Amino acid sequence: MNADLVVVGGGVIGLSCAWRAQRQGMQVLVLEARGPGEGTSRRAAGMLLPDVEGEHDADERAFGRRSYELYPAFAQEVEAASDLPTGYRGCRCYLVAHVPERAEALRRMEWGEFLLPAALKAQLPGIGQSAGARLGDAAQVEPRQLIAALAAALRKGGAAIETGLAVESVQAGPQGVEGLRMADGSLRQGRRYLFATGAWSGTLPYLQGRGVVTEPVRGEIVTLEDTGDEPLQDIIFGQGIYLAPKGGRRVYLGATEERAGFDERPTAEGCLNLLAGLKGLYPAALRFEVRETWAGLRPFRAGGPMIARIDGNAVVAAGHHRNGILLAPATAERALGLLGEIG
Repeated sequence: MNADLVVVGGGVIGLSCAWRAQRQGMQVLVLEARGPGEGTSRRAAGMLLPDVEGEHDADERAFGRRSYELYPAFAQEVEAASDLPTGYRGCRCYLVAHVPERAEALRRMEWGEFLLPAALKAQLPGIGQSAGARLGDAAQVEPRQLIAALAAALRKGGAAIETGLAVESVQAGPQGVEGLRMADGSLRQGRRYLFATGAWSGTLPYLQGRGVVTEPVRGEIVTLEDTGDEPLQDIIFGQGIYLAPKGGRRVYLGATEERAGFDERPTAEGCLNLLAGLKGLYPAALRFEVRETWAGLRPFRAGGPMIARIDGNAVVAAGHHRNGILLAPATAERALGLLGEIG
């Protein structure tokens, strides 16, 4: 296949960029070493919280807000093209303070409304001790559904998605990338290239040589089944812990952060820390049933995501850390702008 665009990496960033490229008329080939989203994206919580995640960084907040604005149309188009759900829905988020200093910071926040402890308790009777909270609009997707829908939409549109074979090396010349040597010795070539290899970006010498340095950070999640009479509907985000209801009675409890290399196994310690945090944040959920545990590797990069042209015919989109799901539509928009500059 002689593709207009070869995308290396089949997580939410790679698939979203491939989807946007296909919508612009490009013939796309996606190369994924495992399966779509298996590295990180399918193991995320899928919360869309630009003001919460970008609270301390104006540029990050602005980029997140742009992606948040793009999401309704993005999700609708992917669902229409794939005939599959993405799990996109609007909700609210309670950003909870546990100490007075944090409460004061939330008072100054330019998002939503501030709630005193009594008002928070009235709205969320099951909440633990707090110093107040911020309540604002938010949204969610179900990452596993989003990945499946993106992959299906791409295939229906004629894209090829090759899985189970890693890119071993990049052949580069004076004009840019000339081909990708696969683990079995075969070669893949195209007119343009997009590298979206997440936490594994730093394992390719080609990317390392162009300043793309990422580090895997393990995050663990516990899936709970809400057994209450009125299932939780809105996100509850504390300090270092959150509850994300995913529709029906399923709730994600996350998330730990640990530098453990490429070890993706969930641990007893991680689960214990999450459940201990749950006791302080929302003790009413201690009655919920534990259904599943898993871990994923977030692609951390100092300085935040790198979306840049790195060669004559190549672009990188990497280092989204814990916000890959949120930033996927805006990353695709920016990356395709850069690819469009390539003649």
